[in-house]
Amino acid sequence: MNWTHLHLALNHLPVLGVPFIGLVLIIAIIRRDVVWQKLAFWGYVALFWVTLAAKTTGDFAHEQVAKWPDFEQGVMKVHEESADQAVTSVFLLGLVSGVALFLSRGGRQLPKWSIPSLLTLMLASGVLLLRTANHGGEIRHPEIRPGFQPPSSVIYHCPRNPLHHGVSSRAFPVETLERSESLKRSPYRAEIG
Repeated sequence: MNWTHLHLALNHLPVLGVPFIGLVLIIAIIRRDVVWQKLAFWGYVALFWVTLAAKTTGDFAHEQVAKWPDFEQGVMKVHEESADQAVTSVFLLGLVSGVALFLSRGGRQLPKWSIPSLLTLMLASGVLLLRTANHGGEIRHPEIRPGFQPPSSVIYHCPRNPLHHGVSSRAFPVETLERSESLKRSPYRAEIG
């Protein structure tokens, strides 16, 4: 496992963890279950550390990805700036949770400001994490970038490819198609892109 692989594995936890813990918190608020509310607060404190680890591994992953021949620095810069904002929001989420837990120690109630603050930060963090994840996906998946145009070449469509459950279309490089007589005689149809 290298830094890029570890970064990809870790960054899913905050993206999915913030809304999941938020759901636990909302259910606990509706049920007026203080134990589960505090559990959600602890979850956000723990999630901050996971988010920090994802950000740190992302810095190391950047060093590896920057060596690729088709690397685009601009796409990476947008992802890094978005990640900085997302980590800051999750830091605030963890900080508010930690302060509220500290103030509620010894059997005291959670501060009244903590629930609205946490819900607001949860929504902001969720949006920022989703945006960061999307920008991260654009690094190696140009097809999800705004304004993406597929390369201009011959594309062969296979309406019933059993390997793709009959729904997919497959694109073959032009050189492969020119050398493959079996594909030329097949029921595939060609389009000029």
